[in-house]
Amino acid sequence: MVAHAGISACNIHGTANNKLKTKMICIEGIIIPANWDKNGNIVALAIATRDEEEYLITDQDQVDRLKPLLRQEVEIRGILQTKKGRKFIKVKRFSKLETTSNTSNIWLQKQPQ
Repeated sequence: MVAHAGISACNIHGTANNKLKTKMICIEGIIIPANWDKNGNIVALAIATRDEEEYLITDQDQVDRLKPLLRQEVEIRGILQTKKGRKFIKVKRFSKLETTSNTSNIWLQKQPQ
């Protein structure tokens, strides 16, 4: 599967109030570090989409499960929360995406002499 930009068609549920808007979404992007402790350990993650949106992952249990996928492409289904212009996602499900481009294989191939 090839990752696509942004939010897919699974935007199915939505609620709103004055301070916090929520809806179920499905996004694809790369897991990136979002915060570090004083020793340089990653303590928060986000997903960066191809359309340059970032969604902070709110559930610490899911952050721990997603750390092994750091800098890899994933699909996340979860609840989008928007507060004061910032986007957060409470992850319900995730899966690693298989991409068609693999630059590491290109660099590791033996070059003709």
